[in-house]
Amino acid sequence: MASFRRERVGEQLLSFIATELRELSDARLELVTLTAIKVSPDLKVATFYWSGGLPADAKEREARIRAVNDAFKGVTGLLKRKIAQNLELRYIPELRFHFDEVFEKGSRIDELLAKVGQR
Repeated sequence: MASFRRERVGEQLLSFIATELRELSDARLELVTLTAIKVSPDLKVATFYWSGGLPADAKEREARIRAVNDAFKGVTGLLKRKIAQNLELRYIPELRFHFDEVFEKGSRIDELLAKVGQR
């Protein structure tokens, strides 16, 4: 039962934060998509995973990831206040944001498989 509640709260938080991000005017967050969420068993920590809008160049990519993470740090307080005002949760979770490497790794595997298939 606790697992079901954690999943339900996670889905509610993910949907709410994704909607709120679209309303923000921070250019660093324009191409960002939230891909997943993990909520701690006590519902006090919500870790969001994001992806999107990254350049191919490694240095530019790292700079973009840092910029997006900084943007998330800047809006965390605002997002927590909005959660408190709009969602009926006993605890307002600590919000954490991390870059989701799954899509990048998948793209790299696809590239490698395409090269192998061309030989």
